[in-house]
Order: sequence, then structure tokens, then C-alpha cells
Amino acid sequence: MTCCGREMMQIPFLSNANNYIALFVLFGLLGWGIDTGYRSLEAKRYTRGTYFPFFAPSYGIGGLIMVLSFQYLPGSWLMHVLLTWPMILLFEFLSGLFCVHILGRRYWDYSKNIGNVMGHICLLHATYWLLLTITMRVLFSVFA
Repeated sequence: MTCCGREMMQIPFLSNANNYIALFVLFGLLGWGIDTGYRSLEAKRYTRGTYFPFFAPSYGIGGLIMVLSFQYLPGSWLMHVLLTWPMILLFEFLSGLFCVHILGRRYWDYSKNIGNVMGHICLLHATYWLLLTITMRVLFSVFA
């Protein structure tokens, strides 16, 4: 498959919208589990920090951003990571603004962390996102 005169990576599973919906749900569930586990370990008690129980739509969307960018952006795996990582950080920042200004609740606050921007993103979590983006890109290569 080509786009703009370049070959795109194709994954047979990603050939219809139902599969993207399935990935959205999968990433939302996995993200909720990772986020809840991280928060609970940090607080030393069960702590959920998402709007919906057992599901985090922002992780579903973030996972789809990764998959779609890996599938449709031209370039090497390094270029995919260098382009996708800032998209994920921007999405996290905009999600934080949405939660505060539209939902009226701050679901995460990085204001005490080094390199934070309005408490919505910070250097530590940006590093986590970079590691996750690299991991997802490696997995994408394995399943492509």
C-alpha cells in the first residue's frame, strides 16, 4: 500500500474499523491497569485515577495515535519514534487541559515534578512515554 508515493507498513489485522475499535478498547483497558497499578504502588493503597472504572479512553486514543503513526508515517523506526513521541506528549497535555477545564477535575498533577508544564506533563512521565513509544514500535515491527 502506498501513500504520497511511499510504501506504508501494512498489518492485515488493521484492515477495517472494527479492528481499530478493538485496539482502542485493548489500549484503554491496558492503560487503565498500568495507570492504576502505578498510582496504587505510589500511594501504597488501591487508587484509581480515571473517569471510568476499568477503562481509560485517553490510553485508548494514545495507543491508536501510536499505531496509526507507525502505519502511515514514512521513515525508519527511529523517525517514527521521534515523530510519535511528541504527538503523545501533546495529546497528554491537551487531555490534561480538557480534564481540568471541561470535566472540572485534575486527574493527574505533575506540578511538583521537574520539567513540568502546567502540571499536565513532566520530564519523568515524558521519559515513560518515550520508553512506551519505543516498545510499541518494536512490537509493531514484530507484528507487521
